[in-house]
Amino acid sequence: MKVVFVSDDFKEIDINIPAVEFETVPVVGDWVNIESYIDEMQWQEIEKYLYSVNKLAFGLINGRTWTREANENILYVHLTFSSLDE
Repeated sequence: MKVVFVSDDFKEIDINIPAVEFETVPVVGDWVNIESYIDEMQWQEIEKYLYSVNKLAFGLINGRTWTREANENILYVHLTFSSLDE
């Protein structure tokens, strides 16, 4: 199954993460180490941004959206990144 990670934080820095293949479907409440799913350049940009706004570099899945594209199911996983102050 293809999964696409989306986040308001990614929008802030204009990052689009390509779809990745998952054997098991991620669920709301799961934590994601986003570094494991992106290239080094994207990771450096995301990490720099998250630390600049004082947020953890692990995303919490707080929502999911299913869609169908080119005869394939795609799961959009909505991530939030928590403040280090919380």
